[in-house]
Amino acid sequence: MPHFKIIVATLLATTLAGCFYPVHKTLQPAATARVFDSTQQPASNATVTLVSSSVLPVPFEILRTSVPALGGQAEFHAIKDWRIEALTIGGMQFYQWTWCVTAPGHETLVSGPFRRGKFDDEPRFVLTPGTPSPCPTGADTDY
Repeated sequence: MPHFKIIVATLLATTLAGCFYPVHKTLQPAATARVFDSTQQPASNATVTLVSSSVLPVPFEILRTSVPALGGQAEFHAIKDWRIEALTIGGMQFYQWTWCVTAPGHETLVSGPFRRGKFDDEPRFVLTPGTPSPCPTGADTDY
């Protein structure tokens, strides 16, 4: 029991001194993407990628999830994690999400980045015939 009191006192002192607090953040929202080819048929050969990136204090990619669009539909599960933030400049992290859809014989579709409130968790993508390219990486984009 004495260890518990020490831990609580340390957490309380640290929290009050630096205004640190724990927060449960959404790193990747739950989403269902629907992909269609140019004839409006479900594109079952597509791969949908959801890129999660941090905006502040320093932009960087934190997560990249790729899912095959089985029957033209790709499901993404929410990923959440506890983080420690501070009430200081640059002490809070904000996240944004970017969609990327690739399929053989079709142009790569990139949509976003979107922040919370602007993110569409049920997007509908229509592919255009053309030459595919790889999804951009953190080094290729401004996220």
